Order: sequence, then structure tokens, then C-alpha cells
Amino acid sequence: MNKLLIAALFCSMLCYGQSKTNIDSLKQTLQNKDLSDSLLCKSYRNILWYYKNQQADSCKAYFEKFLEYAKKEHSNEAFYFHYLLKADYFGVFDEAKGNTFSFITDNLLQALEYAKKADDPKQIIKIYTRLTQENARFGKEEEALKYILEAEKVSLQFNLPEETAYIYGQIGKIYNLGFGKTDIALQYLLKSDSIYNQHNFEGYQQGFTLTFIGDVYESFEDYEEAKAYNESALEVFKKAENNYQQNFIFGKLGIIESKQGNYKKAIDYIQSALTFYKSKNYPIQESVFLLLLSDIYLKSGQIEKALQTGQEAIYVSDTHGDTYGLMKAYINQSKIFQHKKEYTKSNQFALQAEPLAKEMEFYEELEEIYELLFLNSEMIGNYQEAYRYSNEHRRVSDTLVARENLHKAKELEAKYQNEKKEQEISLLKSQNELTEQQKKNQRNLLLAGLGVTLLAGIFFFFLYRNRQKTATKLKELDTVKSNFFANISHEFRTPLTLISGPIEKRLAQDDLSSGDRSEFEMVHRNSNRLLNLVDQLLDLSKLESGNLKLHVKEGNLSLFLSALAASFEHTAQTNQNEYITEIQEITTAWFDRDAIEKIVTNLLSNAFKYVTLKGEVELVAKIEEGTLVLKVFNSGQIPTDKMDAVFNRFYQSDESAGGFGIGLALVKELVTLYRGTVSVENTPDKKVLFTVCLPVLKHHFSETELLHNSVEKSESEVPISPTLTTITASETEINEEAPILLIVEDNEDIRSFIKSSFQKHYQVIEARDGDEGIEKALETIPDIIISDIMMPRVSGLQLCEQLKTDERTSHIPIILLTAKAEEQAQYEGLETGADDYMVKPFKAKMLETRVKNLVASRNKLRERYHQEVVLKPYNIAISRIDEKFIENLQAVMDTHLTNPDFSVEDFSSYVGMSRMQLHRKLKALTGITASEFLRNERLKLAARLLKESDVHISEICYQVGFNSPSYFSKCFKEAYGCLPSEYSQN
Repeated sequence: MNKLLIAALFCSMLCYGQSKTNIDSLKQTLQNKDLSDSLLCKSYRNILWYYKNQQADSCKAYFEKFLEYAKKEHSNEAFYFHYLLKADYFGVFDEAKGNTFSFITDNLLQALEYAKKADDPKQIIKIYTRLTQENARFGKEEEALKYILEAEKVSLQFNLPEETAYIYGQIGKIYNLGFGKTDIALQYLLKSDSIYNQHNFEGYQQGFTLTFIGDVYESFEDYEEAKAYNESALEVFKKAENNYQQNFIFGKLGIIESKQGNYKKAIDYIQSALTFYKSKNYPIQESVFLLLLSDIYLKSGQIEKALQTGQEAIYVSDTHGDTYGLMKAYINQSKIFQHKKEYTKSNQFALQAEPLAKEMEFYEELEEIYELLFLNSEMIGNYQEAYRYSNEHRRVSDTLVARENLHKAKELEAKYQNEKKEQEISLLKSQNELTEQQKKNQRNLLLAGLGVTLLAGIFFFFLYRNRQKTATKLKELDTVKSNFFANISHEFRTPLTLISGPIEKRLAQDDLSSGDRSEFEMVHRNSNRLLNLVDQLLDLSKLESGNLKLHVKEGNLSLFLSALAASFEHTAQTNQNEYITEIQEITTAWFDRDAIEKIVTNLLSNAFKYVTLKGEVELVAKIEEGTLVLKVFNSGQIPTDKMDAVFNRFYQSDESAGGFGIGLALVKELVTLYRGTVSVENTPDKKVLFTVCLPVLKHHFSETELLHNSVEKSESEVPISPTLTTITASETEINEEAPILLIVEDNEDIRSFIKSSFQKHYQVIEARDGDEGIEKALETIPDIIISDIMMPRVSGLQLCEQLKTDERTSHIPIILLTAKAEEQAQYEGLETGADDYMVKPFKAKMLETRVKNLVASRNKLRERYHQEVVLKPYNIAISRIDEKFIENLQAVMDTHLTNPDFSVEDFSSYVGMSRMQLHRKLKALTGITASEFLRNERLKLAARLLKESDVHISEICYQVGFNSPSYFSKCFKEAYGCLPSEYSQN
């Protein structure tokens, strides 16, 4: 049905309606040679439109007359409309039958030539968009995109906002329906809608953008949103009295209803549109919607009606020479007969479709045809034919995959080759310079050998200077090589992503066999391992090139280490390892968070990789004489002869382990950068011990490495306590207007660590589990929530689902945290309505940024609502629960706003919330309190009455719910900058 939808969609853009014109009057107009070229061209167009629907022969005769007129008058406008209308009315011409696409595009290209001669940007844009629609209708998405981008250049060059909005809608449609790239599609569609709203254009063009946005929601299977946007589009077309597009929207609504299982409604919609297309003689649209109707009959179990309707589609397409429509109609009939288990008849129709698909090189349809033939032959018992068609199906399928991969590979290859050439040129240049320098050195040595003592002195001077230059050149060459290596590593990420994407898509399918699933999981696992390898290689590259610098600042080191250690508890539980942590309290220390995190996580990851079955892993952290000592133990032993090699790059002591041999090499490089030490040894109790010593006092670091963003403490020592305690709340007073942050986490260390990152700028509330988190969320209505997933009693997923479906809390952004790195766990979190998802261990700065962005996005939404005179939830991207709340809010306003006794208590009672909950909800959505909201709404109503009625100001004051005219005037002046009397006069 998606293919049919695309065909119907592009067909809909080819037609435009006109009212019937008095044909005799038009003919008399053509006899008047004194009329302008534009008026005569318009008369020809109206006559052609009239005869197109009435008499095909007369229509063709007037096409000839129109062409004769264009040649006689050398009229670019006449030539333009002649070829454009010939492409539009292709059904009239016998030569169009059997090769519709070539006939249409040839005439459109002729029209484009004369539009360019006339230098009319709007005519040029129209032809480019028509070429776009025709190519897209025939599955040529790349060509379609090329033409519409040409149209965009013209519209931007001549500053045509209405045409630009229409073009952006077309680009969004192509990216969604043609390429399946909904993210890019939405960007263009929202730009299109924004331009329409900004300029308040009249007409029906905005309806296209609205229905295209509906298509995006339909691809998300959000059928209610899809239906809402199409109904909005329908209203635009009704207002513009565009009957053609109204009926097209009926077809779209019919498809949506069919997907929801509402077959009776769907059939009514499609039949209504079909009646219109038949009456107006639109053969392509009639054929497409006959196939849609046939498909709905088949889904609803009305098999005979499905066959009959499909046969009508074959007749219409064949009669009008629509090769593409005929091919689709044959495939449709083949599917229906296969459904009826009449496999021989199904084969007959599939075989009729096969040569048409081959001729047009439609490989997706060929894949579908061979699948039908393969299955039919197998059911008939003709296994030889089944085998042959199975091979054909596989060949076509491989061709489709190869075409897609070839396109992607060409993009990557072009990018890689360009990068490679630049690097090779740079390397060659450095090598040539080095060779020349060496030649100079040899010449200088020869001259120095011929001199006496004075010349010998000069010789040593030049030798020293040239060695310095040589060293500099070698360093430059090494830098170029390192950069080249880093760039190539970056390039690896793109093909790895292209591998992971299709694999993840296949793994998400329920019908995957166990054997295939096992193989795909292995591929997915190894692609992720390669991606981690590339990330570590990039870190090493930065270290070697000297681009990685320390960024040291003061902080609570024990809290940071505890949070890192806690993120490995899930791994320990999964592998049934005993996991012990002993972290001294180190409330004040100077350290680089990123470097410490990579050192600790790589050491712990290595320990869990190589620990013996159900063995023990231990982390110890303490301060000794101003130095941080980290010790990581794991059960097991390293052979003595291999002890020195563990820090070498790509070394693995156990080939069966899952490591890459890079993590420990990275640890060593980071420790060296940190001016610390790292060592490894086997302990007497048969454990492997890694020991890292790092400086943590301020005077250990240079001024350029220090970040002075916290209160300075004593440099001589770090406060030490034998046991770990959690951080206390900051004594700094927080502004009461600061956002409220609720942290729901059962691990006290992680909870305290998160709190320490936010307590300076947020009002922080803590909860120890999901049950307590829900209770505090309903009690305080926070601005944002950070929650762990794995918690006792109520999990983070359950908390998210409950709060997102509660009207009181549905607007609150929620970030979920988990130690599970699998994509499936992330999908589960996002499907419950979570706004973001972070895997432990996480960077505090990254969490702070995501919280800041979510709060900022809510503030933008709040500003938008604050400016609304009437609340319109469908214009803003919010949840369904919040939409219902806004609609309920507006209904209460409409009913009770003018009642002077209507108070905030009454307001909260009518919307079913406590006063505090309503206050927090409105504050989050509009930025003002409930009482301010009531007053503002009354003032908005008063302003409208002052403009639209002649009622006295004091009467309006009482009508909108104010008890005092003086207080009303005071409030009105504060809101609008003038008195009510002045406002009504303006």
C-alpha cells in the first residue's frame, strides 16, 4: 500500500481545477487578434481544459492551433503552456501510450526551455517541480531530488517565499516517501510550515505541507496524529474550494482508516474520491485508487470485490497506456489469486507484470513478482520452476542491496580518496623537504672536512643547526602521519555505522530464524567491538600527537570514583563475580575527570574480562603523601615472561578474551601524561594487581593545566578519612525560582555524585527508589527528573510510564540512567516516553548539558504558550496527555472565565488538581502562576471585546470577571501599555 500511496501522492500534484468556462465565448476571444498574448494564451488553456474532459479529438485539434499560434507570434509563453499542458493531458495523445514517462518528461523539458527564454522564475520553478513529481512517481528519487534542488536555487535567488515554502514541502516529501529519511524530511517540512505561517499566504499550497507531515507521523505508525494533520490539510483545501485535493485527502484518510482496521470508513473515503476521479477523467488517479480499494477489500475479507476492482484497474491502465499502473494492477491481481490459493491464475498475472517491470527496470517490483512466482510454483509442485524463480528473486534482491551499497560506497570512496590525496601530498612534500635538507647536510659536511680549525668550528655549528631542523621536519612528518591515521580512524566509523544499522533492523524482526539471529548477533557484537577499537585508537592518536592536554580542577574525588565503581555492579552481578570497593573519603583534590574516568574504567573492564569464573574483583583508592593510589585486583595470574608486555598495544594474554589489547596501552599513555606511574604484578594469593599512582595536589600541575572554577583550598594536603561518606548539601542558598530537579537513584554514591553536579543551579530533591520518586514527583511537580532504571519495588521504566501518563506530570522531561549498554534496553526506556537515555558510566558534563537543553526546550515551549490568545496544543510538539490538559484548560476558561467569583481554588478543582500542582503545571507550560494566568486570560478577552464591540468599558470590566473598574484599568495598562479607552480608540 505504501507504493500505491506514493503514486497517488505524486499524481495529486499534477492536476489543478478550474471552473467551466463558456466555450463559445472563448472561441470568439481567439478570433480577436488585437488582444494581448497573455489573454489569448489563457483562452487557449481554458478551451484545452474543457475539451480534455469532453472531446479528446477537439482537444488535440486545439493543441495544434495553439502550437501554430506560438510559432506565428514567436510567443515564449504560448510555447511554454503548450508543452506543459501536453505533459498534463498526456492521456489524450496516442503516442503517450506505452511510454508515458518519456512523453511527459520530454514535453516538460521543452516547456523548461521556453520558461528560461522568457526568464520567468515562477514558470521555471513550476517545471522543475513537475519534473520532480514525475521522476518520483516512477521511482526515480535521485533525479527527483536533483530537479527540486534546482527549483530551490531559483526561488532563493529571486526571493520567492511562497514558492520556497512549497519547494521545501516537496523536498520533505521526497526524503520521507522516497528515501525513508524522516529526520531530514521533518526539517524541510517544518521550515515549509513556518514560512507559510509567517507570511499568511492565501490558497491551498500549505495543505500539501500539512498532509506531508501527516505522512511522517504515519511512518511512525502514529495514525491519530497522521489523521489530524490530514484533516487540517482538508480544511485548507475546502477553504480554497479545491475539490481535487479534497478528494485526494479523502484517499489519504481512507488509507489511514484501513491501517487502523476501520475498513467500512476506509471504503467510503476511497469510493468518494474514486467517483470524483472518474467524473473528471483522471485515469492515473482512477487506476491508483482502484488498486487501493482492491487492497482494502482484500484486507476486509471481500475477496470477489477485491478481484473485480483490481480488474477495473487493469482495464483503466491498459486503456490509457499507463504502463506503470498496468504493472501494479497485474501484481495486485496475482496477490489476490495467491490469497485465494488459485496459484496458476496468480502466476498468469505475475508473468504479465514481469516484462513490464523489466522494461522499466523496477527492481523492487521485480523482487515482489519473483517472490509470487516462486511461492506459486512451489505450491503447484513445480519445484524446478520454483528453484529458478527463487534464484531470480535472490538475484534481484542482491541487485537492490548492491545498488544501495554502491551509492553509499561511492560517497564514502569520494570522501576517503579526497582525504587520502591531501594527506599524500602533505607527506610527499615533507619527505621532499627532508631529502633536500639531508643533501644540504652532506654538502656542509664535505666543506667542513676541507677546512682548518676555524672551518671545523663552523662545521660543528652548521651540523648542530641542521640536526635541529631535521628533528623539526621529522616531528612535522610524524604529526602528519598521526593526523592521517586519526582521519582514517574517523572514516572507519561511517562504514561501521552502515553495517550496524541494517543488522539492528534485521534483529528487530520477530520472524528471524534462530540460526540467522545467532549470526546477526555475532556480526553486531563484532561491529560494536570494532567501533570501541576505533574510539581507543583515536584517544591514543591524540596522546601521541600531543593534542590531548590535562584539564585539572578541584572536586570531590571519592564521590567521583564511587560513581564510576558503582557502574560496574551490573557487570559483576551478570558474571556472578564478587565485587569489592574500598574508597577513602577524598572530599578535596585536583584531578582531570576525563583522564581518571578512562584509567579507572579501562582497568576495571580489563579486570572483569580476565577474572576467573565466579572470581573476585576489587578496587582500592586512597591518598598516600599527596598522591592518589589506585589498586585493581582480579582473580587469576599473568605468566611472568609476559608481564612486561601487557601495556603493549594489541597485546592479549588470553586470545579467547573479548579485549582488543588497546585499553591498557591507553592507560599507560594517560598515566604518563598525568606524570604518574603504573605497574602490574601477581600477588601471593593468586591475583593480578594493577597499581596506579597519580598526583592530586594543586602545585603538581602547571598553571595552563588548572581550571579555576571552584573555591581554592590548601595546597599542602588533602583531607582524608578512613571511610567513605556522602557529600552534604551546599550551603549556598539557591534561588527559589531555580528549576527543581528530582534525582531517583537507589545507589547513594551515584545519587550524591549527581546532586553535587547540580546543587549550585537547581533545587535538588532526592528519592531512594521509584515508589518514593513517584510520590515526590506528584507532590512537588519538578522541572526535570533523572532516574535510574534498575531499582527495587518500582523500576525507572515503571516510574517513567506512570508519570508520562499522568496529566499532572506528563510534561516533565525524564532522563533514564542504566548500566545496561545494550540497544534493546535503550529502546525500552525511550518507548516508555523517556526524553533521554544515558549509559553508566557517564560524564557529569554530558549529563549537565542534556539537563540544561531539556529545561531550555521547556522554556521555549512555555514562551510559545504565553503568547497564545487561545491555547492550541496541536501546533506544538507535546504529548497527547498535555494536549488533553490544554484542551480541558481552555474549556474551563470558556465556561467560567467571566464569573467574577471564579477563583484559583475553583480553577484547580475544575481541572482535577491541587492548587500547588496546577501552579507548577501552568508555571512549566506558560511561565506564570495560576492567578496570573486567570488575570491574563481575562485581559485578553477584554482586549478583544474592546476592539469588536461598542460596549462601555465598565461593562466590559464586569463581563470579563473584574469587580473594580479602577483595578481593571490598572491591570490593563500594565499588560498593554495603555488605558482601555486608548486601546479601543486605536
